[in-house]
Amino acid sequence: MTIFVDIEDFLPEAIKWAPNVSDPVALKAIRQSARAICKAARNWVEPAQIAISHPRMQPTCPVQDADILEIRHAFLDDWQLEPVTLQWINDAYPRWPFDLEHGNPHYITQLQPNTLTVYPFATGTLFLQMVLVPSRRASSLPAFLMDGALAELLSDGAASFLLTELSSSNPQLGLAKKQTFEAALTTLKIEALRGQQRAPLRTKGAYF
Repeated sequence: MTIFVDIEDFLPEAIKWAPNVSDPVALKAIRQSARAICKAARNWVEPAQIAISHPRMQPTCPVQDADILEIRHAFLDDWQLEPVTLQWINDAYPRWPFDLEHGNPHYITQLQPNTLTVYPFATGTLFLQMVLVPSRRASSLPAFLMDGALAELLSDGAASFLLTELSSSNPQLGLAKKQTFEAALTTLKIEALRGQQRAPLRTKGAYF
């Protein structure tokens, strides 16, 4: 399970290039930077187990301070579920939200952001592996973001947001930090894609 750190512990590194900003502004920049890093790297992977007590139940993300970016694997009891987009399931089963029949589940999707829906509708225990990003109001962040290169990257990202504001006292440094941050995000995306290409291919998209 992921170890969390209070988001305020990231403040000293995040504001070293903009020491005069207020804490609320700095914390917003930290969240933006952390979300961008986790989205690019897809490096926050969390297992979960959820009881589905009603066939149309839509549980929310069970992990604190997190939003679901992607579902990698899912089972309802012994039934393997295929993660699909809402658009895919709407095209394949146009009347599925009105389906009154319950049966063996085959798919998992999201009707609303950060929720989970199994179809055909069924009850049971949901086992899944999710790729997460920090929520927009997170009060804590994964501790791995304080380690080594990721800590430095998070600081650069926060600086790029803080120093490119209209009121910035050093917009040139902000642009330099932005270029460094965006280049690093591109590298993380390529590395994440390579990792996905080594995994078994999916037949349907699962982008949430």
